[in-house]
Amino acid sequence: MGELAEAFEKNSNVPPPSRDLQGMNLRLYLENGWIIDHRFTTPSSLSWRNASRTIQQHWIEEKYFAFRVRRGIYLVDFIRHLERATTFSVVLDLEREISTVVIGQLPIRRATQEGLLDRAINGSELTSVKATFLSGSINRPFDKKRIPRHQTTDELVDRRIELNYSPTESYEHIYLNKGFFTWHCLAGAEKNEGLGLADTDVCRCLKLDGNLYLFVWREKIIPTLGVEAEDFDTMSTCGKIFGYKGHDFAKLSNFPIAAKMRMLAQLRREG
Repeated sequence: MGELAEAFEKNSNVPPPSRDLQGMNLRLYLENGWIIDHRFTTPSSLSWRNASRTIQQHWIEEKYFAFRVRRGIYLVDFIRHLERATTFSVVLDLEREISTVVIGQLPIRRATQEGLLDRAINGSELTSVKATFLSGSINRPFDKKRIPRHQTTDELVDRRIELNYSPTESYEHIYLNKGFFTWHCLAGAEKNEGLGLADTDVCRCLKLDGNLYLFVWREKIIPTLGVEAEDFDTMSTCGKIFGYKGHDFAKLSNFPIAAKMRMLAQLRREG
């Protein structure tokens, strides 16, 4: 992923990080019982701790980046350096006081060496990249009966879009169903010898607001996690890609991305 990160960085469409969260103290009450405090000390530094009764932690400092997705909605992302190959992505829906957390973890080398046929025979997912989704509330206790959630949706199914991340890096996405999509490199680092790399991988889509979605995918060949907010009002995206920087699994690459979208096709479903 190191080479891809360098390619995406050149003249990218990534906006400046949002400074709106600086000075905020937010407590996330998650559906699994965790209570996580965040102090946004600067536009790029935060401290967090798990304040649950059963897990009392000291404050941990991390570097983060944040995007203002829409008024009152932010996407925050950072590597948890004290945990193995783990990132924490959270949608902060401040006006509704709710959140969605995506905890991603890359596999160890042994897991990536297991053949796809063996994984299929064993009934395992073809990807060894993990993603845990948690709903939560902000600054108020979570109540599963009264607190709204960002719900899984199939509204993107049958759309085919082009995403231009920079003047040189372009992809298309074809949303097949709730659990799978196809990606295809149209131009850039993954267009090898004129043949753009392509694959079909697992995904999940959550609706954040009208025409606004959180799209998360996990690739199976090169262990990769993508988290992207897609706004079909502004036809733009922002998010991140997470993977190993090199072949030795010793360094991580977690870099921001943003694209301008273009609708290529919208198939009509019967029924």
